[in-house]
Amino acid sequence: MKKPSWISEQDYRVLVDHLQDGIFVIEDEKFTYVNQRLSDMFGYPIDELIGRPFIELVADESKSTVSERHRARIAGEIVPELYDIHISTAQGTTICCSLNVGLSESPAGRTVAVGSVRDVTQHRAAQAELKAILDQLPDVFYRTNMQGIITMISPSCFDTIGYRQEEMLGTALSGYYYTPEDRQKMVKAITDGGGRATQVEAALKHKSGSIIWISTNAYVRFGLDGQAGYVEGVARDITERKHMEEALRIAATAFESHEGMMITDAHGVVLRVNRAFTETTGYTTEEIVGQTPRLLKSGRHNANFYVEMWDTIKRTGSWQGEIWDRRKNGEIYPKWLAITAVKLGDGAVTHYVSTQTDISARKAAEDVIKNMAFFDPLTQLPNRHLLNDRLSQAIAASKRSGCYGALMLLDLDNFKPLNDTHGHIAGDLLLIEVADRLNKCVREIDTVARFGGDEFVVLLNVLDTDKAESTSQAEIIAEKIRTALSEPYRLTIRHDEKADTTVEHHCTASIGVSLFFDDEVSQGDIIKWADMAMYLAKETGHNLIRFHDPKA
Repeated sequence: MKKPSWISEQDYRVLVDHLQDGIFVIEDEKFTYVNQRLSDMFGYPIDELIGRPFIELVADESKSTVSERHRARIAGEIVPELYDIHISTAQGTTICCSLNVGLSESPAGRTVAVGSVRDVTQHRAAQAELKAILDQLPDVFYRTNMQGIITMISPSCFDTIGYRQEEMLGTALSGYYYTPEDRQKMVKAITDGGGRATQVEAALKHKSGSIIWISTNAYVRFGLDGQAGYVEGVARDITERKHMEEALRIAATAFESHEGMMITDAHGVVLRVNRAFTETTGYTTEEIVGQTPRLLKSGRHNANFYVEMWDTIKRTGSWQGEIWDRRKNGEIYPKWLAITAVKLGDGAVTHYVSTQTDISARKAAEDVIKNMAFFDPLTQLPNRHLLNDRLSQAIAASKRSGCYGALMLLDLDNFKPLNDTHGHIAGDLLLIEVADRLNKCVREIDTVARFGGDEFVVLLNVLDTDKAESTSQAEIIAEKIRTALSEPYRLTIRHDEKADTTVEHHCTASIGVSLFFDDEVSQGDIIKWADMAMYLAKETGHNLIRFHDPKA
């Protein structure tokens, strides 16, 4: 980084030391400069790093990569400037870092390597956790940009359509539809549904050349600016079900299916069910035969739902959709139900045949993915994405009610020594305890969120129409939080092969508060003001509360 001429050397070093990334300069393969952030990240004092070969800090699994890229770069070959490596810290742990490095010329005319590193350990772990979930999904999860190019797809695509992930990434989704009409049907469903398409069926071309049928849910995801960003969807292979439905119309052999099946007469009286049906519902054949499907009603659907369902069957001869039913033990569960009318040549209905699939596991998997998108996996608090949505709602509520709101940004004091001494497990336990204490300090209408690392946010809704009174209310809650967080933490660390250990740690919080009213300011300004106030609290001495002063 080149120092601007308008800033002093001392101020420039302070600025560089407070960057989020670690900054370094290497000459003759040894550090000649590192900033404070890199020192903190690697766990070594700056004076121990200066003059030390960089390769000594590189973990064994990354040494060959670093050495080869350094050799290629010196030789003038084109080398990616940004890549991941693993670093062995002074504490004996290994962290994953994103390394960005390039060659430059020192004031003395010597070639030096200048770069930055960012600790991406948690980010890569979160990516791995999401990948593990997607890898277990039987359905295909996919994402495309607004031009229809596939940017993400789960490994189950191979089992469904015969193509591997690497073959499909970067290709147009439209190229896999069997006919242009199938693609147009999906686009129309999303458009008609206001950015959401539910259970749209389409034919796709399998890699082997055969035709498969899928049922898909697709959603347009919008950014904070309201612009469409990308499309996500979950597709289920329903080829077998489609074939089964066809077979049901010409023969009675479809009872070999593993899906739950029921046959009723034209009046809806149950004549026969298969083994999968009894296993799913808990009713024996003797208990269900002679009854009507009303025995399974969950009570979740109103009368109009069933009227529309039977109107569709009368008009088209079939209906399919998601429905909630009740098992014999009283448990309510979701299932995918398809009903087909069996008709004589003159069109008279003689029977109804239904196939039903328990989709509880799929719904649970969808909930997991949704939870990961909006909540911090460690503390289960809302993350930045959900906080932005809650803050937008709070600003709107302020405009409607004429009341002030407040946003508090909290940064834990004395948190890093706990991690350094007892490891990240202890640090995680403390963060979880902090989240619990914060939730106990606020009202149900307020929001507690994790902002990242050891930073938390408390959003107070609808305080008072008077600014002074709102400030007083916010200060009372902030003091309650400050007091609660300063109480000692007794953290029990579990061990597999030895007795649990209990660690007592003392940790406080520096709290910055910014008030907001109506929609006169942006979300970014509100967060920035709270951040400024929080850093003022830290600089003044920690364990303090500071309000943003608009005149400062």
